[in-house]
Amino acid sequence: RYKELVENERGIIAEEVKMYDDNPDRRIGNLITAAIYHKDRRKNLVAGTVDDVNNISLEDITKAYEYFYQPTTMFVAIAGNVDVKKTLDIIKANQDKKNITKQEMVIREDEIEPDTVVVKKKTYKEKIEIDRGCYVIKMPLKDFKDYSKRELYVYFNTLLSVHFGNTSELREKLIEE
Repeated sequence: RYKELVENERGIIAEEVKMYDDNPDRRIGNLITAAIYHKDRRKNLVAGTVDDVNNISLEDITKAYEYFYQPTTMFVAIAGNVDVKKTLDIIKANQDKKNITKQEMVIREDEIEPDTVVVKKKTYKEKIEIDRGCYVIKMPLKDFKDYSKRELYVYFNTLLSVHFGNTSELREKLIEE
């Protein structure tokens, strides 16, 4: 029964992945993360590629489900006019029916990301209805230790908007060209 369900979902998920490929902004974002990150988990596509979807097995899905979809790695958020005690009783009764084997605590350790980029410069051209351009600058935060992340965001966002934003001289020049 589950194998058939996996096969049906495989096609749906593969189509969703292809939809992302048809979105220029998403493709640009994916190219950027692949170009700037060596080890950071953000370089990986959330849904993976069509090949990833086609190669996943029922055993892979079962292992991930058993590991991550259990009470120790989940929480429930409920909003509205509910009876808290009744709701908790329903949840507990539901979970008590399941044969849940307690898994080890999930510990994720991010590797230290190098200050360098994977791809220094790449030009990617494709015919699309609305032209887009993107510049990415990767700077190590340790060089700005006197500023909070919020301050850096405000400073760099302002600087980049002035020089590269919708009202910048560069944008006007590029449109003219």
